[in-house]
Amino acid sequence: MHQFCLLLFVISFVMFFGKQAWGFPVLIPAEKVTSLLGKNRNHLAAFQVTRNTVHRIPLQVDEVEAGVALVLRNPTHTLPLRKKVSHPDSKDPFAGRFTSYHRLLLDDDNFAACDTGCETYAKAQLHQVCSTAKDSLTNLNLVRLNLRHLKTSAFVVDCGQEPPAEERVTQKQKIDADFKGRIFSTDLFRYEYKSDRSILPKSVTIHPDIPLLSDSELSVYLKPKMMFNMYFTEKDIFSEFTSYTQSNVSTAIEVSFAIDIFGMKVSPHVCCDVSVYKDALYLPVMIDLPFAGSSFQEGSGLFFGFTYPGDVQKDVEIFMPRLLPLGQKPTPGSINVVLIKAKEKRLAIGFRTNNKNLVPAVAFPDDLKRNMFKVVKSDLGVFYDITKLEKGFQHFDMWFFVGDASQEKTLIEYAKNGIIFEVKSLN
Repeated sequence: MHQFCLLLFVISFVMFFGKQAWGFPVLIPAEKVTSLLGKNRNHLAAFQVTRNTVHRIPLQVDEVEAGVALVLRNPTHTLPLRKKVSHPDSKDPFAGRFTSYHRLLLDDDNFAACDTGCETYAKAQLHQVCSTAKDSLTNLNLVRLNLRHLKTSAFVVDCGQEPPAEERVTQKQKIDADFKGRIFSTDLFRYEYKSDRSILPKSVTIHPDIPLLSDSELSVYLKPKMMFNMYFTEKDIFSEFTSYTQSNVSTAIEVSFAIDIFGMKVSPHVCCDVSVYKDALYLPVMIDLPFAGSSFQEGSGLFFGFTYPGDVQKDVEIFMPRLLPLGQKPTPGSINVVLIKAKEKRLAIGFRTNNKNLVPAVAFPDDLKRNMFKVVKSDLGVFYDITKLEKGFQHFDMWFFVGDASQEKTLIEYAKNGIIFEVKSLN
């Protein structure tokens, strides 16, 4: 039984990775906009106010599991493998309503400067947004969203009926998905997987041809106190795309995983997701640990490494703690971001977690060697010590934000905390 639980633990951890104008994704959990709960999702409309004019802007409503991973109930395309793996029923259990299992998604470049007076104008023009008679709009739920970093705003309203379609709102983002080649491209960057079975990035390139990452690797080294040590890399992982959804703000890809354990291909029957935006990628991680990390000896953990094609010492800036020798407890970083610079382009990678005991630390090959970890080929990477984790559900994630030098502070801020917003109900 102990060995079976250990196997589940290994499977969970190896599933770590594969899950025009700049504008970055703004994710708004349902609990932040409680006045919209219970409303019909198809009746919601988003808009901005500029120069006493209202403009509809794209709004996407996602269903999420535990506030982290996307649930694709009605994907744009279903691949054959999906029939073989566990996935949600295609029926909508929420009967079209906006619930605590949903979130709103907008682009931050669709927010606009808005003084106090624009709220009054927004209320007065709701009939235009919703395309209905002015005197028929009473007691509508109107929410103002303010972006702290940019000091801009957008509005979301429940129209009480389905608002009219508009080309600007319904047009999908230009995200090209080559599922056979595992390449995702936008007008701004290109993200390529290593192979037809790997969940790791082979390269990240900002158009036209500036490489920010040229390779990556994943290593999981477990040292059980009651068993022999186990070591896994991406070569032991199998992954396949099972379906995808393309909307007006993002493309979401569902992925299934299996791991080769002593020659056996073991599938956990779990689907994960990767969200691709025109200027960012989101890789959420969800694990349910069958027992505490204290079952492992020090030095057990997970390493995600990457290679930068330029000068690491000159072009890579680190805003997080470094892996310490065994026995020394790391201090949690306040930022946990790695910034990569290539000419005038930037890539900020943010590492976040909901668990104070899951502390990411930057590690160079010599750091891992000193801690008796297996040899790695990456220039540097991030190490997660699992020995302090408690039994139960955990989640952590990675964000990739791409931009240029003028946006460096913004990229670091977004990779650190996401896009910070404030919500104001205008009912």
